[in-house]
Amino acid sequence: IDRYRGGFGGGGNWAKARRYYLTQDPDLKKLNSPLLADLGEVNMADGATLVDFAVWAIQSYPARHVALILSDHGLGWPGGFSDMDSGGNGPHDLALAEMFGDSLWLMELDDALTEIRRRTGRAQLDLIGLDACLMGTIEVYATLAPHARYVVASEEVEPDLGWAYASFLMQLAFDPEMDAAALAQAIVDSYIFKDEVITDDDTRQEFIAENLTVKRASAEDVARLMSADTTLSAVESAALPNLLRALDDF
Repeated sequence: IDRYRGGFGGGGNWAKARRYYLTQDPDLKKLNSPLLADLGEVNMADGATLVDFAVWAIQSYPARHVALILSDHGLGWPGGFSDMDSGGNGPHDLALAEMFGDSLWLMELDDALTEIRRRTGRAQLDLIGLDACLMGTIEVYATLAPHARYVVASEEVEPDLGWAYASFLMQLAFDPEMDAAALAQAIVDSYIFKDEVITDDDTRQEFIAENLTVKRASAEDVARLMSADTTLSAVESAALPNLLRALDDF
């Protein structure tokens, strides 16, 4: 995780990149997971940063299945996952970078995933998740199809809470033999309606104040209001070639 100064003050107003070993923790106000490394400032919008992290994680914590989830702002077909304090716009001289600042552009993501698979010896990752707005487009799916068996992304904008991690990770903890298809389905099924974080009264009120026009609402009301215009889809990459052919014919 990388933060920029003034973006969030929780846990001290640190503004560099850190690696944590995430553990189950019911405390919504403080991150109690062990800190593994303070990396200083890194450019999270640079594909090399993603390669460094993914190769380290896969090699440090060997597993039969690997899911890679990126969480930040999304731009759709250009890419996304910007860095507000990157120290520069990286190697790609794009007009979009001049307008929005540096981001992990789609071709950078493609190159990074190719390098990750090469260096870890994996034919494909089991799942790539994009916890970000607007990434569920045919261009993104076509780019990611060679790299993962399943891709989870949203066509529309996502609410601030993002995915319901507590819910689908709990399902995974109870069923560690779950395959990538089942995990992808759990991510989609839990989205909004099974986000257990917003059942906490204080946290829910903070969320309501920041995102909704109502003053108070139950967890069910929040889920209903937030689900009216949100989307999330799980896509099997093996189905993409037939879809692309049909789209070309159309």
